[in-house]
Amino acid sequence: MNEKKSSENERDYFKTELFEAISHPTRIKILKLLEKNPLGFSDLKHSLNISSSGNLTHHLNKLINLIKKNSQGKYTITNQGYEALLTIKFINYPIQKWMATTNALTTALIFYSIFLTTSIFFDWKNSFGVSDVFIPLIGLLSTSILFFISRFLYTRTYRKSKIKIPF
Repeated sequence: MNEKKSSENERDYFKTELFEAISHPTRIKILKLLEKNPLGFSDLKHSLNISSSGNLTHHLNKLINLIKKNSQGKYTITNQGYEALLTIKFINYPIQKWMATTNALTTALIFYSIFLTTSIFFDWKNSFGVSDVFIPLIGLLSTSILFFISRFLYTRTYRKSKIKIPF
């Protein structure tokens, strides 16, 4: 029983350390930089635009289980560091999806209101011989198509761009 509690306590401690390590934007940037390629201390300091060596040392010490030094003395990311980055990406994905859906819905609603206003203003039902019922249905169909295309494009843009998500 004590061994089980001890094992659970160790896992809880590791989780606490992990979340503390990735709780600062600078440390997340360090992991992302090291994901691309190993960097030395001065390269990290320059890439992060940090003026204080002590400040960078503090952040590197917080990442003790997520990074290590290789044989050339450069910092590299560990397997646990990759898992931490995967966690960060997993957290960001629903936010990106929500933002894309919200923006696409706003775009579609604006399009629909412009479509209906234009159809009334230019009297499309008399111009094209279309029944009153079909104009909103045509608008709804074209708005739905626009929504799905917009959502796809917004989602793709958020994933591939450097747009900053709140954390």
